[in-house]
Amino acid sequence: MRKGVRIGCVRGNPEPVGEGLFKSVFRVGPLAVKAYKRYRGRNPAERPWELDARIREAHAKVSFLPRYHGLVVGHLEKGGKRKVVALSFHEYVRPLRYRSVGELGKVLRLILEAADQGYVLDVKMPNFGIKGGRVYYLDELGLGKGVLPPDLREGLAAFLRLLQGKS
Repeated sequence: MRKGVRIGCVRGNPEPVGEGLFKSVFRVGPLAVKAYKRYRGRNPAERPWELDARIREAHAKVSFLPRYHGLVVGHLEKGGKRKVVALSFHEYVRPLRYRSVGELGKVLRLILEAADQGYVLDVKMPNFGIKGGRVYYLDELGLGKGVLPPDLREGLAAFLRLLQGKS
């Protein structure tokens, strides 16, 4: 097991594969485990059903997300500190490394497919992965309608509240 990283309700060795403002992502065997730090300005472990509903809603709308297995409240241990978090479980899809024009073309086709369905994606490079030659979008919270993806809009709103001295 990696020193300092443990997911309390998961057997196996969690391998860190991504770290963002709102979640940490780990690979455990064939699964990607996402440990959510914040959702809509609070700890998602307080109201996990809201996060689960949002993830399920995204999966019901589009077919380019990795399979979702569900969400539990558990704990994450990092650097000797234990925190109660919401943990979502997904099929593991390797993040793209953009080694060819062909891979980039597949990403652009997926972005256009989403746009044709009326959706906008948070198009940061680590949000796309590939498995079996198929490109997937890895950030279901970044799928939305309008000009800005919902997770970016929520992040900007939280930053603005911080600047204005509101929590």
